[in-house]
Amino acid sequence: MADVGSVDANRQFEDTLKLSSALKSAPGGPDGHTDKNMSLSHGISRLGTSTFLFSSAIAFIFAFAIHIRMFPISSVDRPTQFLQWFVEHGGIHNGVAINLDSSIVAIHDLPVGHEVSSIPISMVVNHDAIMENNVTKLLSISDHFDDISILAVFLAANRQNPDWAPYIAMMQTVTSIPLFYNDDELDLLKGSVVVDMLNDLQTKLNLQFAHLTPHLPDLTIDEYKVFWSLAAFRAFGMHVDDKWESVLIPLFDMATHDPKGGCEVRYDASSNRVILKATLPVKSGMGITTLFQNVSNSLLLFSYGFTLENNDQDVCCRIHFEAKNMVCDLHASMSDEVTHACMAALRGGEKAESIAAESAIMEDMIYAIQNARKAFSSTLEEDDTLLARQSDLSVNQINAIRARRSDKICLNELETLFSGILEIVHDGMSEEAILERFNSWPGVGEYISMLNTLKDTVVDDD
Repeated sequence: MADVGSVDANRQFEDTLKLSSALKSAPGGPDGHTDKNMSLSHGISRLGTSTFLFSSAIAFIFAFAIHIRMFPISSVDRPTQFLQWFVEHGGIHNGVAINLDSSIVAIHDLPVGHEVSSIPISMVVNHDAIMENNVTKLLSISDHFDDISILAVFLAANRQNPDWAPYIAMMQTVTSIPLFYNDDELDLLKGSVVVDMLNDLQTKLNLQFAHLTPHLPDLTIDEYKVFWSLAAFRAFGMHVDDKWESVLIPLFDMATHDPKGGCEVRYDASSNRVILKATLPVKSGMGITTLFQNVSNSLLLFSYGFTLENNDQDVCCRIHFEAKNMVCDLHASMSDEVTHACMAALRGGEKAESIAAESAIMEDMIYAIQNARKAFSSTLEEDDTLLARQSDLSVNQINAIRARRSDKICLNELETLFSGILEIVHDGMSEEAILERFNSWPGVGEYISMLNTLKDTVVDDD
């Protein structure tokens, strides 16, 4: 069977997180939510001060009003109508029920290997489904719409189509992503890569909406933003017949997240069905879970509206090089192509010209990192203090602080790395010593090879 996995968050954000010149429905606590891949392991739902209580309430009421306009089906009737639609179109569910929060739970103990659900490929919102709708078919060839945006347009165009309306009506509006933050909440993200990503997203969505309006004149920009958030929140990455595409999979996208997984999604070519199968035993009353992407809190918050406690996965940050009018998005792991592309762009090529030139590049990197750190209104230590008493904070406040903390960890680790590289370039060091010192940097071997091509050798032979 071909692999089907949750959509790669970095892939969703390929238009935002790159070297440039100038990524479920109902949210739960900051540690998770009640949709496809993210579970509530340390749910914190208490709101903080009266200011944030009021602003969060306004955001919820605003989103609820939009949701009612978009989905006229009664919330009480939605699960019933959805499951009826699901079965009528060939879907099978075995041993699960839809919870009040639109997650799915086991109604009896499920063993490893249990087939929780399966659907025919015709129920998947994929390229074929998109081509059946005149609006999405037309816009799919536009340079302005990426795959997530096309899925959003599909939801908007089919929200009253009986072939899809019961499924779309089950999607609950996500109010915890920064796209719907108020000004006070956005201030907490000042300095974070999330702010730049959000600005880029707002620009993109406004441009897309201008192209979309002639085709869906009754759709508002606020409704389009909701549909985009639903698509980004629920999309899976599906690989079938050597083709990768972002898709929506009914019912499967109600599973919640667990770092250990719980269920896996697969495409069975022999039956032409997509299958959700348990990889771990599930106790009766427990939620059905899958593994989402192991990405930083910044990326989790931007697209999914939650963060995870103690999540230092693939921390990323953005640094600006004003003199070169250039932006780099870096990962502390230094293992991604973007990081090496940034260094190459600063050099003006893949290879360093000289020791002096490479020293200047490292100094530019360190200076830019230090400047990026100054953009934050708090230190890493202050963030840790705030999070230690999170009972005083709202869910969005906790998420914002965790996200900006992720950026700061990235900046600190990168500064340590580039300072060490600068020391190598200045003073020289044996290859053995370099490998020992930078053993956590996947790119160290490649960097040593590059340095050894310089006339004035940096890596000592001894």
